[in-house]
Amino acid sequence: MTLQQCTTCRFASFRHMFKVALRPDFIYDHRLQRQYSQLNTLLRKCNKTSQLPAFVSRLSSTLKYSRLFCTNSYLEEMLEGHPDENIEELLRRDEKYQEYVREYFSIPNTGQRVFLIQPNVKRGPQRSLSSITSQLEESVALIQTLPNWKVVGKKIVATKSPDSKPVFGKGNFAALTSEIHNCPAVTAIFISLNMLNTLQWTYLQNVWKIPVYDRYNIVLQIFKEYAKTKEVKLQVALAEIPYIRSRLPSVHGGSLSITAGGTKHTGGTTPMYLEQRFKYLQDWELKLKKALKKVRKQRAIVRQNRLKKQIPIVAVVGYTNAGKTSIIKALTADAKLQPVDQLFATLDVTAHAGVLPNHMTVIYIDTVGFISNIPTTLIEAFAATLEDAVIADVVIHVRDISHEDTTAQSMNVYNTLKGMINPQKLENMIEVKNKVDLLLCRENLESQSERKCIYTNASSGVGVGKLKHCIQEAILNNSNWKQRKFRINMGSSLFQWLQQEASIVSAVPDATKENLIVTVVITDSTYHRFKAEFKKQRKKYLQATIDVTA
Repeated sequence: MTLQQCTTCRFASFRHMFKVALRPDFIYDHRLQRQYSQLNTLLRKCNKTSQLPAFVSRLSSTLKYSRLFCTNSYLEEMLEGHPDENIEELLRRDEKYQEYVREYFSIPNTGQRVFLIQPNVKRGPQRSLSSITSQLEESVALIQTLPNWKVVGKKIVATKSPDSKPVFGKGNFAALTSEIHNCPAVTAIFISLNMLNTLQWTYLQNVWKIPVYDRYNIVLQIFKEYAKTKEVKLQVALAEIPYIRSRLPSVHGGSLSITAGGTKHTGGTTPMYLEQRFKYLQDWELKLKKALKKVRKQRAIVRQNRLKKQIPIVAVVGYTNAGKTSIIKALTADAKLQPVDQLFATLDVTAHAGVLPNHMTVIYIDTVGFISNIPTTLIEAFAATLEDAVIADVVIHVRDISHEDTTAQSMNVYNTLKGMINPQKLENMIEVKNKVDLLLCRENLESQSERKCIYTNASSGVGVGKLKHCIQEAILNNSNWKQRKFRINMGSSLFQWLQQEASIVSAVPDATKENLIVTVVITDSTYHRFKAEFKKQRKKYLQATIDVTA
């Protein structure tokens, strides 16, 4: 065979590899189609062996784009879910349940003008690690997150017994009551405690004659307002049930429902009436759990399929409004991501494809932000959004280093994750100190904490390149992903197999121009399958399948 025939045969082999490597359902994307057309043109013009590297380079970049495009398309499909599962219809059509929500949550469609009371708890389990000023600021931000809600007054009030009926001491309570009654603009009270018990809630509403909210109620309404996925909507609906159940009147009498127009008695006083309500809530809870089980089953299938695609998962966690979405936008250059400066801007798990310096495709998982003093019964709804962090190859903890309570926020995140993630993954967690541009007193940005730590400014890109390398290193060192090189004969089908089962970093001809040196990122299990599946071909192409990293 002449040199010309040999070269033509080699190019034809590459062309065939390219056709097989691209999945048919994605070949119709106009960008891939254009690149494929350019490759065909280059193939027809190639008549010299020296032109082989140019073709291989173009092929490699096209395959890299193909993998990223396919990943993004897959993520869109994963997040859209199945249209036949109309969760909103399920939640809307039950009029009795909607009536219960209106009665026991007292949430008007027109918003509220809120007087905010920030208890300064001196001791006990409700005492916060954060400064009282930061607690007040966070409470104000919670109210302002709800549409048409405004804080028209705020006050820090000391208390030694937040579990007592009036919450505050006799003198403080009397002063508060006088101030509230002398402020006609106020339509509701927000006491920033985890959850008022039934006795407290009833007593305060009887005295102040306007709706009284706690953190459970407010956080739940924020989740309800901004949740988009079926799973989170169902979790929120489930979290409403224990709240309503705790507010049901006792067997000895009715309860008060406070509305914008004043107060009124809700329901009856007989045991039968209460039993009917408890039975209804029990049945509704079972119905929601059944729907949630169905959604979670589908989510588990999707998650399993994602794992089969052999794409590393990077979970991004952190305190609310720390800049997690901004960091992901900087890592992926995804123009669709629009970070919002508010608490709980992200309430649903979102996934975004990105590429590391070694050309490996990864999926970044954006999670719901943490918050201090989250009510215990809301933890399950909150934790459901962190399931992807549990199975992630790498976890990134984003901190707002400019916040005065950054240390307390970090401890809150760390303590919550401690019960969800295995200790080794927690130990290898990458810490990102974000918003360095807002630091009043600049620290030495090169200093390192006890864990892996990167200083960043997501908006300007400072530290993002270093963070990518750190993520790459963590994936290769702390997971079962390894970077390997293979010498592959141009006539073998190994290239297609690797392109479909692993992540190709590069493919360049060796000195003989007879083989390709292919660098891939591959899991140990896939590597063993590779060796077993192509055992016969390894004998046929002895030089073609040598692992040159050994």
